[in-house]
Amino acid sequence: HCAEAIGQAGAETGCEGIIIGMLQSGMEPNVVSYTTAIGACATEPKNPSLAYEWLTRMRSRNVKPNFKTYNTALSACLDGKLENTVIASKIATEMLTDIEEELTELKDAINKRDIKETKEFASFVFKEILICLE
Repeated sequence: HCAEAIGQAGAETGCEGIIIGMLQSGMEPNVVSYTTAIGACATEPKNPSLAYEWLTRMRSRNVKPNFKTYNTALSACLDGKLENTVIASKIATEMLTDIEEELTELKDAINKRDIKETKEFASFVFKEILICLE
């Protein structure tokens, strides 16, 4: 499994190499692949700038970060340095923007879908939000 290989590589450069290899072989990295790469940035020595870059890269490939992705990226910023607090603020702002977009999608779903699909979608979105708030 690609995510396991990334985790075993451990190093930031190993993660980057594996994701590049996936892309070159025609495999599209998913949220787990990117979150694992971000996780390498959260280990000592922490690299918040690269964690934020991975978030940017995944978004550019139309892969949506989830709560685990954001929590992992934020943990890369927990070293008490002011410049990394600024990066954490950017990450948190993007997370809140994503939540707002999901709520807008929910509102649109309520207006467009039948009641059963809407209830299932609402349940999914609210579970995601509750997990974010834990």
